[in-house]
Amino acid sequence: MTIQVKTTYAPELLIYVIDEWPTLDEQTRQRERLIVDGHLQEHTAALVDFRNVHAFPQRSELETATMAALHRKRVPQRVAYVVQTPEQAAFVSELKTLAADSARSIEGFLAERDAIRWLFPSGGSFPLSFLD
Repeated sequence: MTIQVKTTYAPELLIYVIDEWPTLDEQTRQRERLIVDGHLQEHTAALVDFRNVHAFPQRSELETATMAALHRKRVPQRVAYVVQTPEQAAFVSELKTLAADSARSIEGFLAERDAIRWLFPSGGSFPLSFLD
């Protein structure tokens, strides 16, 4: 499976572990399942472990997926991607550019802690790691 979603902290936070970029159909099915189960709501944030992704979609596929996501009512409005390679960081920058005209905020981080601080700037008590 390309997407694993941890819902332990839902609906405040969804944790996605992605091994390869999912198809638009996979993304849609996963989103619908999260909504039905009550895990994805208007205020939900997302932490995405993107460190194992090494193949990326073509720009046209990425644009289609991004535009589809932006037109949906319930998608995480703040999404933090944890990356480890320059290619992953460049891909997240591309996502950020495509979402620039929306209310959705996307950022990439090398460190999980920095991603958590960005997602929850008012602080809070968090586990040492969400991704391990």
